Amino acid sequence: MSERSRATDVLAALIAATAFVAWDLVLVLSTPPRWDPTALGIAGFAFSAWGLGGVFAIVLALGRAEIVRALRERRAGGAIAGAIDGAALWYLAIVRQNPAMIGPRLRVVTLAVALAAGAVTGGLARRRFARTLAIGGLVVALAGIPLLVRNGDGFARLALHAVAIASFASLVSWRAPKSVALVGALAAGIAALSATPILSASPTAREALHRRSVHAHAWMYPIHLAVDRDGDGASNLFGGRDCDPARGSTFPGAHERPGDGRDENCAGGDGRPVPAARRSSAHGVAAGADVLLLSFDSLRWDVLPALGGVRRAMGEAAEMTRAVCPSPKTVTSLGSTLRGRSFREVRWADVPRIRGKVPARDRSPTLAVPLARAGYRVVYVPTHPYVDLPTRVATGFERIGPASWPPRPFVPAPRAVEELRRAFAGPRPVCAWAHFMESHHPYRYGDRKGPDDRRGLAASIRWVDRAVAPLVRDLESRRGRRLVVFAWGDHGEEFGEHGGTLHASTAYAEQARVAMLAAGPGVVPGRWDGPVSTASIPATVLDLVGAEIPASMTEPSLLPLWRGEAPWPAVAVSEVRTTRVGVGYTGERFRLVTDPVHGLESLFDSERDPLEQRDVAKERPEELRRMRRLARSWDERH
Repeated sequence: MSERSRATDVLAALIAATAFVAWDLVLVLSTPPRWDPTALGIAGFAFSAWGLGGVFAIVLALGRAEIVRALRERRAGGAIAGAIDGAALWYLAIVRQNPAMIGPRLRVVTLAVALAAGAVTGGLARRRFARTLAIGGLVVALAGIPLLVRNGDGFARLALHAVAIASFASLVSWRAPKSVALVGALAAGIAALSATPILSASPTAREALHRRSVHAHAWMYPIHLAVDRDGDGASNLFGGRDCDPARGSTFPGAHERPGDGRDENCAGGDGRPVPAARRSSAHGVAAGADVLLLSFDSLRWDVLPALGGVRRAMGEAAEMTRAVCPSPKTVTSLGSTLRGRSFREVRWADVPRIRGKVPARDRSPTLAVPLARAGYRVVYVPTHPYVDLPTRVATGFERIGPASWPPRPFVPAPRAVEELRRAFAGPRPVCAWAHFMESHHPYRYGDRKGPDDRRGLAASIRWVDRAVAPLVRDLESRRGRRLVVFAWGDHGEEFGEHGGTLHASTAYAEQARVAMLAAGPGVVPGRWDGPVSTASIPATVLDLVGAEIPASMTEPSLLPLWRGEAPWPAVAVSEVRTTRVGVGYTGERFRLVTDPVHGLESLFDSERDPLEQRDVAKERPEELRRMRRLARSWDERH
């Protein structure tokens, strides 16, 4: 191959990298809240995104350049792989990144362009690569079809990585000249040397890269994993901070263990002990009452009207209007809630064959343990693998249902309600919990699914509501025993408010703020606007029925708050720690959303801006300072 052809390939790769960065910049500028970059911020973003994107695009585009040269040989394998690659890029970059910005018609056009471009560029494979690409395309198609049915994100990433590996293999076998390797090394050096000091000095650059830019974040993440030796998700690369790179329990936002002489959360000192959840003077006001716990997937606070039947069946209820989940992900949210602890206080672990962190090694008792000691039969319906035995979310609860019960993909609400009805039998008081999955994407109601928007979510909740409301309405009269009911959302759901979809990715209100209702003897009805975590439910239930509240339950009982015997908590906290880090501190009116690893923070006025589209940190410096103090105090105590 001539040097001119090689130079053309390098130029094409650089153009591809520039296109990546330009598209990323459009997304950064269009994603709420409005980005106000400084000159240093723009420079940091450009150096990091262009440098990392350039290295990525050079490797990928040069590999594809080898694929591009053989449409004349009419090899189908490359076309298949290229089309899958184009579709995967379209899905991840267009559909999943900023759905609110791109309408349905433009999606169809961009999909057509991606498929055509991928098929043409991938279909030109030389004879020596065509067989490899054909096999790769076939493997992706066959292995990925079940994944596509269950998880579009997983299929897109599988396809993109598989075809990228094939492209890289073609590049290696091509034996790229030294000039190409030099260009790649130079781009990597520029990114590493120039970006890190700029990012350390520019919050706006860190904001763009770590909160808003999906592409740059994806390129940084593998490098971050390689540098993060202790596996705590924090590193000193790209403007990040890890005060002890050798200890996995020490990083910004970690659980501070008081009295051990260590500063686990990098806040500048050892924390203070957390007092046990306080009992009310009305402790035991609902002694002997049955307890019904109903959690609903993705139940945002603003779709609570869809749960109208359950709400009416509960009668006079307390509505917590400022409730948040401990973490915007089902397993971590319910795992924390049932233990009465914040997300950072639960010991999470990776378990084989289970995706994500689970509380498998956490020794703190769930609500079931003290209730069983108080004479209750405590049961749960395993409606989904998320809440079944391997995850240990419901440790201590008795599993009910047939021995061969298969909760895949989930148990429908009518069937779960039947099992709950059967559980309320016999002379002993019963506490029963079920988590309803219809309102998890793709929003099922009956035999239908979707649409992929807030209407679909509301429709699925209404479907569950029709199944559950009769149980709530009839249970007390049928049993002749008083009934305490709690209904809440495990997390919220995003529909493009901050450039993304679904949940488990940010601590913004649409993912963290949930609906929460309580009713029964001892519950003071009305709208309560104080901040509260759903992890307060266990201590509240134990306080109502007169059982002992374990010292491990650090989220307070609501009973003394309802009765005016204790001040309402100053903040309630929701945390996410996946590929991104976010902590949301919910106050009486304002919310402080931070990324402690990268030193980022935003302040929102929940009264005027509930969907958090406008950062008011610069306009309200006094409120920012106050929320910082409250957040620091909460961190020290937790």
